[in-house]
Amino acid sequence: SSYLIHNIIMTGKCCAVPNQLGELDLRCQNLTYIGVKRILAKLSLRGYTNIQKVDLSGNENIGDIGAVCLQLIPPTVSEVDMSYCNIGAVGLRHICDFMKSNTNIITLSLAGNRFDEKCATCLGEMLRENNTLQVLRAYQYGDGEKRFKYYYNSSFWFEGVVEGLMYNHTLRVLEMVHNTHDMDKVALDAFNHVLCNGGGSAIERLCIGRVRQSFTFQLSLNAVENLGRTGVADYINRITLQLPKAEDSFGKLLSNLFKRCKNLYDMNLTRWLEHPHQHPHAREVQYWMELNTVKARQITEDGEFAGFVDSLVEATHSDLFDSIFYLVRNNAHQIPKY
Repeated sequence: SSYLIHNIIMTGKCCAVPNQLGELDLRCQNLTYIGVKRILAKLSLRGYTNIQKVDLSGNENIGDIGAVCLQLIPPTVSEVDMSYCNIGAVGLRHICDFMKSNTNIITLSLAGNRFDEKCATCLGEMLRENNTLQVLRAYQYGDGEKRFKYYYNSSFWFEGVVEGLMYNHTLRVLEMVHNTHDMDKVALDAFNHVLCNGGGSAIERLCIGRVRQSFTFQLSLNAVENLGRTGVADYINRITLQLPKAEDSFGKLLSNLFKRCKNLYDMNLTRWLEHPHQHPHAREVQYWMELNTVKARQITEDGEFAGFVDSLVEATHSDLFDSIFYLVRNNAHQIPKY
């Protein structure tokens, strides 16, 4: 069967070839651990040293046993995709144990596998010890969506990860929940606590669910769930009474989060911010997000003229007027006088 982009496997032989960009495309080829091992061994014998990315996604026969094939990846590889490989808690344990000391892989995608709350603990332990990984995608959707929602609404799914994130200062992108899921208050509270206390200091994009205009209603469900369900009508009335308080609390929390975390600029808030006049503190949230997008505060603290210029150019191209004003006001002393 033929591969996309120069990847070929012939019966009895393994001669997959990376393309000119160093990408080894092995997607959806019904590979097992043995198949991956043969391909990588053959490439090693043939002297291929330019492999930078290995895509194993969609090979469901890899499973828990085959997850150890990550250890066979050449040291030149910086990006690995093992999404939809039917990996569960046992397989993820192998992956995380390997990643704890790995210093080469920068991007790791594990989306669409059979993760449960035990997996969050493994991921947290790995994040605590790994000092290289910058992008981690561990969300799940599709066939596992219904089952995953149970864990998503469970604090256990986040507790293990945030405990490890507290000690991690290299991860830039963390995608724990696909953006088709709505954000949960448990998730927001957990990550807010970690990020505002110095953990995950390099985080720029944090995907823990989608925030919609109806998030206030969701937040209220959490806030009043202990009041008792004495009837649907009474329950809804109680929720309605909580809406203003919940909305105000949510806005303050987000504003404080983006203010404290100078690198964080994306939490999938697009829908929530579509009508900022409807949400208290929305303007504050937008302001801090905008500054963080071009790292305006970090660059100002560093005092580097080159960084200031790059940030100003980026802010100008993106029409980020608050960032432009902030950069010029706080870095005017760096502008050469002729």
